[in-house]
Amino acid sequence: MHKTKFCKKCKKRKKIKDFYSSKSHKDGLDWWCKDCSKEAAKRSVQQNPERRRLTNKKYYVKNKERISAYQKQYHAIHRKELAEYAKVYAAKNQRKIRAGVLKRLYGISIEEYERLLVKQKYCCAICKVKVTKLNKSLCVDHDHKTGKIRGLLCENCNNGLGGFRDNIKFLQVAQQYLRRQE
Repeated sequence: MHKTKFCKKCKKRKKIKDFYSSKSHKDGLDWWCKDCSKEAAKRSVQQNPERRRLTNKKYYVKNKERISAYQKQYHAIHRKELAEYAKVYAAKNQRKIRAGVLKRLYGISIEEYERLLVKQKYCCAICKVKVTKLNKSLCVDHDHKTGKIRGLLCENCNNGLGGFRDNIKFLQVAQQYLRRQE
């Protein structure tokens, strides 16, 4: 006959293997069965996510070196599988990834980006090249001081403005320079 124990939560008699071990109890087993313990933990996380976040953060700070070493070892062992997974994930989730990048870098949603595309008739705001003629999507042009979005540009126009550090005087001097060369 298998040894059993009574769960104080669900009030059922269960096998010993259905309980977690616990050094703080006389019999060496938790009062609640594994199912009840898991359910309570799940409910606790749902009711108090901030507490879980802080607990996880404290654990990470305390165990940072050990976690980092484990992650490096894991990535070294599983490099090929992780790279393949990342490639498949990226192919399946291009829109989701793009949405995250737009939100993180420029604070706009993918819907806002698409509204700008429509407003600009799917063209670069400067040279008017159609997005269908490009290998990449249009870049979000923004004021680096204020963060305000000015429009969408092809990579060449965006790099051109960036090269002149968004300085109108530099652009005017460059324009005069080009006119002198005609």
